[in-house]
Amino acid sequence: VLTAIATLWLLRRHVQKHRYYERTMAWYEVRKQKVMKRYNHFVDQVGKTSTFLALLLPHLLYFAFAAIIKKLLPWFVTYLATKTPLNAVIQYFHPLYCTFLIIGKSTHHLRTYTVDNAAGDKKSDSKTKPSNFKRQQKQKTELEELRKEVVDILKYWVVYAIIIATVRTGKLLPFVGHLFTVAGGNVAKRKSRQGILSKFRFSSKFVEEISLVFFTWLRFMPSSVTGQQKLSLKGRGNSPIEIIYNKISSLVKSAMSSSASLTNKATGSHLGNGSILSWLVGKLDFPLTILVLARAISQETKQKVMATVTELSDLLPAAVTLFVPGCSSYGVIYVSLVVPATYSIKSCDEIDKKSSNVELMESKVNDASRFLRFWMIHALVTWILDSFAHILAWVPLSTHAIWFLWAFLQLETSTRRFYGWFESEVETQSTVKRVIAALPSSVDSQKDTSSNETQEVEKSKKED
Repeated sequence: VLTAIATLWLLRRHVQKHRYYERTMAWYEVRKQKVMKRYNHFVDQVGKTSTFLALLLPHLLYFAFAAIIKKLLPWFVTYLATKTPLNAVIQYFHPLYCTFLIIGKSTHHLRTYTVDNAAGDKKSDSKTKPSNFKRQQKQKTELEELRKEVVDILKYWVVYAIIIATVRTGKLLPFVGHLFTVAGGNVAKRKSRQGILSKFRFSSKFVEEISLVFFTWLRFMPSSVTGQQKLSLKGRGNSPIEIIYNKISSLVKSAMSSSASLTNKATGSHLGNGSILSWLVGKLDFPLTILVLARAISQETKQKVMATVTELSDLLPAAVTLFVPGCSSYGVIYVSLVVPATYSIKSCDEIDKKSSNVELMESKVNDASRFLRFWMIHALVTWILDSFAHILAWVPLSTHAIWFLWAFLQLETSTRRFYGWFESEVETQSTVKRVIAALPSSVDSQKDTSSNETQEVEKSKKED
């Protein structure tokens, strides 16, 4: 061991003396600059012919590189996709970790902002004006960074939710559901036994490999290989999340608005303006105002009730599926994925609008943090439901109960309350301690310790 330590120390001194690391990094930077110069020149030449192709070039290079790796090292790609948790970490756990950090950062920023404003109001003399200006500039810089992080992670959850909703809906559709169902076991034998449509089913290994390549591209592919922020023709980002988000956001909003309008026309045609929401709000406004004047409820409670009614109105298309046999699963997908994704898209649109008013931007970031909290709760509830899916399949009307659960969780008050409980449990770990204390091994250890203590007390008494 001493010989190995001495050898490593001498090797370290030799490397430092001859500066091998610095020389290697300098050679790498020179080669990188030459390659990037050629790449930029090539992109400029392609851009003269087609701007779209020039913007698409980095993504084509990535998928070409992935295809070459699959061709040369197929076992390595299969091992990473099927035998390691890399796929789940990239598409699920790492975004959840980033979301948790951003929520904590936004909460800390809002608290600091409130405290600083209260302190600034107390000390408003001329001597503190320069320090207040520096503080405000620092708040604006931090808020701008926080805004970008919130928008980026919200856009990812929108894309992820729509992908999952599309796959789950496809599995429920007749005739084409087998295309979205993964085939396990010996796929060749199953294809020979079944019909022609079964030949289009994919193996689980192939799906895992495609998922790994796709979500690696979606999460970590930059806007440009050179690191330069190139913009598309519409002035939007060229990152994978931006590309997919810009394509599906308008489709999701239009689909939700059209389904809501069709539901209103079908169920509220007897109303004057054809809108259930406006009719219900008009009916509720007067009694709630009377309760506020009678001081039975506060004005804030009235606003929360009206906001809850407005949010519940977006669930009307999904509520119709509860009364159609065999269609409640579509309503669960709509409530748990489509509606929160649409709310997240609207929040992204609001927070994407830059404003010099710090208070306005603070309120927008606070509103957007509600949807970040929802996606954290969504992950936890989805994990619980998937764990008990085989049991729930035998419970009558379990799909209806899951529908009401998601409808309740996506409300703002429910989201903030449940996430507050989750955050407190993570900080104190009280639930974990209770579970560990209830385990048989823990109970036995407590009995052993108590018996040992009694024996020691008896021995001390005898000695006395």
